[in-house]
Amino acid sequence: MQYFEDYHDYMRKNWVIFSSTDIDLLKGFLLVSCRHLSMVQLEEEYVEMAIRYKLAYIQSLREIISTEDLSLGRVAVSKAIVLAFDDLMLSNLSMAAKHIGGALEIVQMAGGFQALGSSSFVSYIFSSCIYGKRLLDLDPMLRGAAVSLELGSIWA
Repeated sequence: MQYFEDYHDYMRKNWVIFSSTDIDLLKGFLLVSCRHLSMVQLEEEYVEMAIRYKLAYIQSLREIISTEDLSLGRVAVSKAIVLAFDDLMLSNLSMAAKHIGGALEIVQMAGGFQALGSSSFVSYIFSSCIYGKRLLDLDPMLRGAAVSLELGSIWA
């Protein structure tokens, strides 16, 4: 149990370094930053920027998914995680759950995070969405995925 606590602290303290290795996650910080500023500063400029970043992210994710190129799965998962966090900030838990559910399908089709080539930080964020925030429990369509999911199966 102590190992997991130490690992959690290690990831939390070094998230900037870890996230910088995933360009799509790093780009996602622009969306999350604008969303945060729109909520804190209450300025329309930040709201508009967040909407533009989100629409671009959604469009990019749709393009990746429509190619059906499994080699782009790593990018799609990172983008889905960013969109899930944006929806969490907006308190849209249902949509956040759908993004994580879609990412889960991609991870499972690829054979796990290691097969995708995702960083340990991306898999850490993903697992915190499933097990920490329990997002899959929020959507009846995804609840079965959470039950049938074995920890080792997505990290293999």
